[in-house]
Amino acid sequence: MSLKIYIVDVFAVAELTGNQLAVVILKADLSPERMLSIANEMNFSETVFISPNKNSDGSYPIRIFTPSHEIDFAGHPLLGAAWTIKEYVEKSKIDNLVLKLNKHLIPISFDRNTVWFESPKVCLDDKYSLFDISKGLNIPLEYLDTDLPIQKISAGISVLMIPIKKWQFFIFYRNVYVRFSMAKVERIAKPSLLFHQVCCVKR
Repeated sequence: MSLKIYIVDVFAVAELTGNQLAVVILKADLSPERMLSIANEMNFSETVFISPNKNSDGSYPIRIFTPSHEIDFAGHPLLGAAWTIKEYVEKSKIDNLVLKLNKHLIPISFDRNTVWFESPKVCLDDKYSLFDISKGLNIPLEYLDTDLPIQKISAGISVLMIPIKKWQFFIFYRNVYVRFSMAKVERIAKPSLLFHQVCCVKR
């Protein structure tokens, strides 16, 4: 099967800049396994697959894959997919469209050369032990803010929020190799989830 694969630069101010993305416009449905193989071959942070048929509500079904697994939401793949649909599928001046992910309907709007999307509601999820995080990520307790929770939040991709109370942490952090392989909090490192460490300094 031949496929049209577009290389799209998102958040770009010039050619060959920004966040690189592969967008595949399908002529027929592919299995998730085949999509994953293509995403692995492309080896970009994400590859988007656009279904050949709209849903009955007019939305475009899309699926997003990293080289290792499918994800339910990510910002720049949505923008790149929407722009590709506008330019190469609709081929007309449209003001808006809707993308259908596995768990979300994402409204898209166009303003000249800018693409906007409405993010899904952010959900607050599990909280984690201050001591487990300190030990597992090798962060001294003195840097952690005990007045705020260590909590997972998600709008499709899960993010672990770790409140930091001392700015010196960022100097310390440069020299620390952080990994999610610790015994007491290994439940955090589920293969189906992406986790990033987001640190907030309380002023």
